[in-house]
Amino acid sequence: MRELTNELLGGEMKDFLAGNAFQACGKKLGLLHEKTLYFNSEEELSVLADYCMFYHFVNGKNSINRFAKAKGNSLNPDTKQLLTVLQQAEYAFLAVERTTRHSGVIVRNIFTNQQELLIDNGLSSSAVPGVLLASTILRFPNFIMTTGAALSVNSIIPSLENIIKKSDDLSKMSKTKKASFVAEVIKAGLQENIIQYTRQQKVA
Repeated sequence: MRELTNELLGGEMKDFLAGNAFQACGKKLGLLHEKTLYFNSEEELSVLADYCMFYHFVNGKNSINRFAKAKGNSLNPDTKQLLTVLQQAEYAFLAVERTTRHSGVIVRNIFTNQQELLIDNGLSSSAVPGVLLASTILRFPNFIMTTGAALSVNSIIPSLENIIKKSDDLSKMSKTKKASFVAEVIKAGLQENIIQYTRQQKVA
């Protein structure tokens, strides 16, 4: 499923990004300086691309919506099902509770207080209980997956608390408000260089 997701997000779907997506989103995330995008790592580029794909809306539609309208009817059943999952993507804070034997991690969704099975080969071998992840997630019948750009945000919890306090219930936010909320979370993390921290955790 991860391979199919990466193939879909990294394939034709990226062609449906609005022309100014990287500049507009880079500005929101604090990566654009004097009309130039600056990255400290490839991971920051991945985070920006993920944000552009899911949270850059033009006329109420993101690249996934535009791809679905243009190509949805020509997809095979498995890809069409995944496209529906992508259109229903959520943003979540996930607290790692324990790893499992089968490429998974048991996490607690902070917004719903529900335990979830997060399927992720890398995290299953490196995640430490107590780590708090912020990520766009894809929901399947028996498990969830991140979109591949999860951030470890323990070091910015005070900033997150301030962001959450001044925000509405995430489930009730409009698309544009949710996009702004996610941008604030990511920007706070990038300012604290949590990409480097996340990479070190995975290596460890």
